[in-house]
Amino acid sequence: MAASAEEIQAQLESAAHVIMAPPTMVTAEQRHQSEKVLLSFRKLKSPFSTCKHILESSKVDYVLFQAASTIKEGVAREWVLLDKSEVESMRAFLLRYVMEKPHLQSYVRQQILQAVAVIVKRGTVDQKTEDRHRIYDDVSELIHSGNTALQMVACSILISLLNEYSSTSRSSDVGLSWEFHATCKRTFETSDLKKVFVFAVQVLHQFSNDDIPVSGETSVFNKFLSIAEQVLSWDFTPTNVARRNVGSFDSSQNSLFRPNANWRNTILDHNLIDLFFKLHMKIRHNSEMGHHSMQCLTQLASLNGPIFQTSNTQRDYLAHFIQGFLSLFRSVDIADHEALGISNVVNRVLTVFPISIIVQLPTELLDAFFNVLTKFTCQFGRRAALEEAMHKDDMIHMEAFDQLLEAWTTLILDTQHFPADYFKPHAMEMFNSYVQCHLAAPDGVRNQTCNGESSLDEEEINEAEEDDRVLFNDQLCSIGCLARIIPQHSIQLLSRILHTLDMLKQFCTMTVQYRGTLQVLLMHVFQLHTVKF
Repeated sequence: MAASAEEIQAQLESAAHVIMAPPTMVTAEQRHQSEKVLLSFRKLKSPFSTCKHILESSKVDYVLFQAASTIKEGVAREWVLLDKSEVESMRAFLLRYVMEKPHLQSYVRQQILQAVAVIVKRGTVDQKTEDRHRIYDDVSELIHSGNTALQMVACSILISLLNEYSSTSRSSDVGLSWEFHATCKRTFETSDLKKVFVFAVQVLHQFSNDDIPVSGETSVFNKFLSIAEQVLSWDFTPTNVARRNVGSFDSSQNSLFRPNANWRNTILDHNLIDLFFKLHMKIRHNSEMGHHSMQCLTQLASLNGPIFQTSNTQRDYLAHFIQGFLSLFRSVDIADHEALGISNVVNRVLTVFPISIIVQLPTELLDAFFNVLTKFTCQFGRRAALEEAMHKDDMIHMEAFDQLLEAWTTLILDTQHFPADYFKPHAMEMFNSYVQCHLAAPDGVRNQTCNGESSLDEEEINEAEEDDRVLFNDQLCSIGCLARIIPQHSIQLLSRILHTLDMLKQFCTMTVQYRGTLQVLLMHVFQLHTVKF
């Protein structure tokens, strides 16, 4: 005779107490038997009524988690045996359950909502959940409730849907083909993804207009900001995706934002760009939230694809984005945690947008942008030298400096599109700053800490560091490209420094190392100069 729901619940709660008990309180055999009870429950046929009873009556969080997991696996396993009314009833019950119990443990709530997401996704193709769009009505109601706990539930629902549809690595293992996942993902992109983004933007607008201090209750805002980031980082499915690209769903920090044409009214609205710059201004001194907002700006800086109907549309979007960038960052002190984000934004602007679009921008706007970019390049270069001198493990500014140099290198390969000598003042300022950062005192600031003192003696530094030709190889190539724009100045400066070194009577190890760096840099300049002329 099959055990009743009450008996199964009692067995699960007993097993949960054993599993959650300290190792010294139970034997290995007791723990093993308890695990068998849980595994047996997870494989139960038609478990839904039993799981529903457990969710309604049990007070043990771990048992609630197991019940939600069993529903999720049972739905995937027995989907073909379920009729439409059963599926819809289960989805509605689970949603109502989390809405009526907003103070559930987060891992329990997340597992229940993951089961809901599996139900919604599984019904995407065969239409067993043709009323799945009702879930967004529920989300809207939760968001506008004004109750923080219920708004957090709305966040969890949206995150579960994004995770379930976004990639094969995040989605649940429901035993279906890659083609099925691809079809579901494309359907979600077409009909649902923009709705999720609009929900997030609505909440972000409210936060930007409220006088809520960043130190106050911002958990809901932070969640919706991360949702916006996830949508803006979405890897849209190509029209003809090959089966061999099985890993193409997996999101990457390097993915560009390439929405389809039906996003035009939402993304090309200048108010959207203004919103994210306004938000970052408000939260920039909070490193966690500032990271999310900066990632959103980075993705907006990478916008490309069919969303732009004409080159004029693309130019107008870029012009407004750069105006927002300058309004925010031109006159503020850059925090350490902002440096890499800023460099990523600049890198995306200069590597994603065609040079033919960039040169169409108003001259005053371009001049201001390149002046700020030169300022940041020199500033991050000096801070990178300081990080190197202090032997920091986290070289934030060094990475940011490399990103900006990569952007400059991409830009100056197309100098023919700009007026003659347009980049000379910028190149000279950055070149001089770089050389200074790699010369020791009194001519430079290498290996000096904040107070101007050397961080290590020369013998210690020589033992600790690689040869400069290896350590700064990529940077030397980029600086060599800048020096190529100003050959007379760069060659004369490096030659003078090398001549001064040759006149020194005593060479310490570090001096030989500096000499090597300058010789390599001079070699780059001569080679590039020869190529150009």
